Amino acid sequence: MHPDDRAPTLHQVEAYLAGDTEIFEIPMRMRHRDGHWVHILSRGSLVRGHDGSPSMPRRLVGLHVDLTAFKKMQADVLESETRFRTLFEKAMTGMAVADPKGNLTEAYEQLARLLGYSRGELLGKNISAFTHPEDLASELVFLQEISNDLRDDYRIEKRYVTRSGEILWVDL
Repeated sequence: MHPDDRAPTLHQVEAYLAGDTEIFEIPMRMRHRDGHWVHILSRGSLVRGHDGSPSMPRRLVGLHVDLTAFKKMQADVLESETRFRTLFEKAMTGMAVADPKGNLTEAYEQLARLLGYSRGELLGKNISAFTHPEDLASELVFLQEISNDLRDDYRIEKRYVTRSGEILWVDL
């Protein structure tokens, strides 16, 4: 067992033996026979004596599930999300993510500045609030096609209307 996992594991064992939990279950790291550490989920329960007495356990039955691949996948996803978020937040262009109905779920500073809003003001706002009325219908068609799985993305040249009423042409 990894030295950093010893105390939490012993605490979980003590809680289980005291009857505080119905099953022993804890993630931990164990040394593989090749010498490297693997992440496992250790799970078990006591088989009690015939009278069911907690003081008469007969044996411990359990299993170890190798979580190493799962932990690697979690780390890879976190790294990918961090890279995406950094790219998104540091982009020199205005960027946002909208749901299929056109409501902004993510909006970043550059877009907020471009439109004259704060980032917080843009979140949840529908694209119709700042899309030029003559461009809205064609963009809504694209959003409907995405919603119906007919396309994954789209590109459109359109106009935004800023908070101050200025018209900005954008390539979306």
